[in-house]
Amino acid sequence: KLFNTGMKNFSEQEDEQVSNLKLFQQFASYCDIGGGTGGLISRVISKNPQLHGILFDLPKTVQECKLSNLSKQGGSFFDAVPSAEIY
Repeated sequence: KLFNTGMKNFSEQEDEQVSNLKLFQQFASYCDIGGGTGGLISRVISKNPQLHGILFDLPKTVQECKLSNLSKQGGSFFDAVPSAEIY
């Protein structure tokens, strides 16, 4: 939990800048691989409501995400990742 909080705090400024990219407007699905508890994907989806968002991280990490406007999938990217148009 401490690690996830640290990563969230570390990336907050970058999350805001990335979420403003016009790139997301041309896609319907976005998967944040290693997305932690959903900081970046929540900002991207709020600015691009056409996106179906998929948060993908380790099962225990994904369980910490309290957002309801996206799909959450736990797993390892060494095995497989969910299908999406942009990652």
